[in-house]
Amino acid sequence: MKVVAYLRVSTDQQDTSMSAQRDLIERWAAYREHDIVAWLSDPDVSGGTGLADREGGREVLRMLSAKEAQGVVVTKLDRLSRDVADFATVLKQFRKKNWSVATLDLDIDTATTNGEMIAHVLMALAQWERRQIGDRTRAALAELKRQGKPYGGRPSKTDLRGEVVNYITMRRDEGAGLSQIARELNEAGHLTSLGNRFYPSTVAKLVERVSALVS
Repeated sequence: MKVVAYLRVSTDQQDTSMSAQRDLIERWAAYREHDIVAWLSDPDVSGGTGLADREGGREVLRMLSAKEAQGVVVTKLDRLSRDVADFATVLKQFRKKNWSVATLDLDIDTATTNGEMIAHVLMALAQWERRQIGDRTRAALAELKRQGKPYGGRPSKTDLRGEVVNYITMRRDEGAGLSQIARELNEAGHLTSLGNRFYPSTVAKLVERVSALVS
């Protein structure tokens, strides 16, 4: 099978080096008898960035679409996706195209029977996690509403008591990241004042507005 090797070094500089990733992938390819047709990379790019939003990631997708390769291999899940839930989405998209995915840290290779089974389990777990997040978010927002804090999509400079803003503030105080908060709001079915999904940048802007107005 022809595969694309995808490398990434996170911005925290704590991950395995590019050369170490190459060594691991070369040994895996030799064992699986796969042919590595390209080495692509995105150094200093956050795992929170979608594959299609990275230069190297776009080339991976282009090669797969052009049938220049049948799959992609990475040393760790976070080279490809930010978390298991996001990885499950990638798996679902790749399965529709009959593209394979191999992550060496989880010993997953969807080109194999065992790898396909593990992929099914991960997708089921991700669906369960999304539902759990949605339930928790709805419960938290319902509690804020019960306390008499009115709902508001886009807070004005004189009213920062909106339900969504209160939820964001509460989750930030608990240490939740911007991506996680955006995902929780989306899972609960909330939209921005313009009717769009929440993104980390959207949450960040609301946090900045709150901080500026209360300081």
